[in-house]
Amino acid sequence: MHPEGDRLRAVDPAAKIDGSDAREIAVPAGPSRTFTFPGEVFPKSFSLPNFYFHATMAYALLRQAGVELGKMNYLGAP
Repeated sequence: MHPEGDRLRAVDPAAKIDGSDAREIAVPAGPSRTFTFPGEVFPKSFSLPNFYFHATMAYALLRQAGVELGKMNYLGAP
């Protein structure tokens, strides 16, 4: 058995997931600023846009540096 599996089995899904759409999430943005989101809004309006921004920028910087990457390297297999 892997220790990670033991940790996953120990999590109570009802305690961690149920109601998380209404749970408030605070994200520090510097020393004097915090962004606050309802749980349902956080992945749609903050996490996913940030992930795709950074993934796209890394892809663009690698291409600009001469790494041979094409569209399918970014999109993945269909």
